[in-house]
Amino acid sequence: MKTKRFVVPGPGMTAGETGEALARLRCGAGVVWDVSAVTEPGLAAVEALARLALAARRSGAALTVTGAGAGLLGLLRLAGLEELAGPAGEAGPGGVPHAHPSDTP
Repeated sequence: MKTKRFVVPGPGMTAGETGEALARLRCGAGVVWDVSAVTEPGLAAVEALARLALAARRSGAALTVTGAGAGLLGLLRLAGLEELAGPAGEAGPGGVPHAHPSDTP
């Protein structure tokens, strides 16, 4: 199965938006989850990403999270899930670089 790209429409994100991506991950297919439009992240966004990450780990599928902004990165860090978006200045899962919140002007 080929990797499929999902773009979250934003400005928020909920676990309800992850249905098709979860199904693909559970079948072992790769998913790229673009969160660049998420400008008002909340705990629902953290929950959605945690569910995706768990499904990917359980099935051995590849999950790549791209475009995480400073707000979402901060929430992921608070929840102990910062590895979902990759460390500052390094490639996240799948090789996509992410900025650290302190790097933004």
